[in-house]
Amino acid sequence: MNLMPVANEVFKHGIRKSDSELNFDAWTQDVYDFDGDKIQGYKSIYRRMKNSDVRHLGIVSSRYHLTQNWEMFGAAERALENIFGEDFPCEIRDEFTDDGATSLRQYLLRGTERKIDGSPSRLIFRVVASNNFDGSGSRKLIAGDIDFFCTNGRISGEYDKFVSAHNGEFKMDKMSNFIKMAHIQFGKEADRADGLRYTAISHEKAVNLLHKLCDTDIFKKNIEAVYDENCSFHGSNLWALTSTATWWASTHQSGWANPSSDASLNKAPVRRLNRQHDVRRWMASNVVPLIQKDIEDIEFEEVV
Repeated sequence: MNLMPVANEVFKHGIRKSDSELNFDAWTQDVYDFDGDKIQGYKSIYRRMKNSDVRHLGIVSSRYHLTQNWEMFGAAERALENIFGEDFPCEIRDEFTDDGATSLRQYLLRGTERKIDGSPSRLIFRVVASNNFDGSGSRKLIAGDIDFFCTNGRISGEYDKFVSAHNGEFKMDKMSNFIKMAHIQFGKEADRADGLRYTAISHEKAVNLLHKLCDTDIFKKNIEAVYDENCSFHGSNLWALTSTATWWASTHQSGWANPSSDASLNKAPVRRLNRQHDVRRWMASNVVPLIQKDIEDIEFEEVV
């Protein structure tokens, strides 16, 4: 079994939620062809399930350096402790695809809550640790926020992602600095949310902007109803618009971020993160310029 030490202080049973299904041990084996000959340059990754069944997670390059989930999560938690202290209050949510081939752990930092003026929204800083065993991506920390009023997740800001290839140890100082800068960015995004709340937008323009997120007839039909519901809580403003977009990117409901087939449901956790990245780019191109224009023209209008 190939175990990579991340840092001396990281131990399997020293992490939060140590009884999680994601804290499995993975191992590598050589890959052979049908004639029994070893295939050079590749290796397979396996894990054992709770019922003792062995699952194949993926085939990767021989240069791929296996990182256990508990190492990834432990490193993330040490970095969070460096910023928020050893007893930082947080809620942990675990998700995975393909029996853990991609494993995700969300840290919702409860002590960072920011309320949006005149709105029921409550933003909380969020860090997502992502690890994979099938060669589909690098080890990542992803930063953003979540609105606890409607559990909408966002990925936003300049400091949104820390990437570390599967070829060596984590750089704890760089991970800690990433979280520090991302938390500063979170504060800026929360301040911007107040501006979104006080910037009005017509129903027609808002719906047209939302249609840019997805070009299917069923999406266009349904997203308008979601926007109208958000307006009833937030008013007809840019915050209602962005809340509608982040709801679409974060929802668990079938037919939205989660198509109904078993294969699609399996990939839903990764799909939701990808859509949150899409919403970030959509906001930068379509929403932020509107509030910048309003600031320049001094045309703020609160709509309740």
